[in-house]
This record gives sequence, C-alpha cells and structure tokens, in this order.
Amino acid sequence: MTAAAFTLAIATAFFAAWAFENARRRRHPVSHGHRPEIALPNEQEFALNHNAVSPCSMKTRLCLAELRIPYQSHPIELIETGAYENIRPAFLRVNPAGTVPVLVHQGHPVYESHEQIRYAAEHATPGLTVPLFAAMIDRIPVWRILEGLA
Repeated sequence: MTAAAFTLAIATAFFAAWAFENARRRRHPVSHGHRPEIALPNEQEFALNHNAVSPCSMKTRLCLAELRIPYQSHPIELIETGAYENIRPAFLRVNPAGTVPVLVHQGHPVYESHEQIRYAAEHATPGLTVPLFAAMIDRIPVWRILEGLA
C-alpha cells in the first residue's frame, strides 16, 4: 500500500467515525422554560445538571442556595476536561441542546438559567417574605403599607 493510499484510508476511517458519532450525538434547540410534557427520572423534588465553572450554572446554584432549595447535584463535565459529557447520549436525553444548567423539578426539566431562576422563585418563595419585605420597604410609602395591612 502506498503512503497516499494509506493516508486516504486513515482519513476515510476518521471521517466515517466522526459521521457516526455526530449522528449519534445529534443536538437541537429546545424551548426555554418549564417543560411539563417531558418526564425524566428523579429521586428528589429538585435536581440540577450543572458544571462547576459555567457562569449560568453558578447563578442557578446561587439562586437555589438563596432560596434554600435542596437539590440533587449532577455535575456535567464539558470540554475543559475532555469528557464532553454534555454531548453524550445520556445527557442529551435530559437536554437535547447539550447545554447546562438544566433544573429538573419533579421529573420535568426547566431549560435556560434565567428561566430556572424565575421558576425557582415562583415555586419556592411563599409570598412576601421578611427579607423581601425589608428590601422593598424603603421604596414603598408608609400609607401604602398601612393600607395593605388594613
């Protein structure tokens, strides 16, 4: 076999392997927000698929901590470790877009970090809490507070 034929055979094999993996790991965009039509296995009320260095993952973890929402942690390795866990078939079943974080509530995913924060606040904050009231009190006239209490 000549060197050119060998190189062509290696390139063809590499391309075939790449095409196979690319088809197996097909990603596509997902709609933002809570997706009640998707059911995922869950062990706790809340679970978070996240990455340690992802800014979006950080803000979702911070929100869950501030709201004191316990969650099951599922760390997902990205390109920085060479694991590419976010494009493996197991994770693509959780998020076909292959992005982190993914908040899962009662087995239903919530995509996009800003939607996760909104969702967590709506589902975990019981009305007007004392810290929230204290943060708002300097912006509300006293007569409005008294009116609300009456």
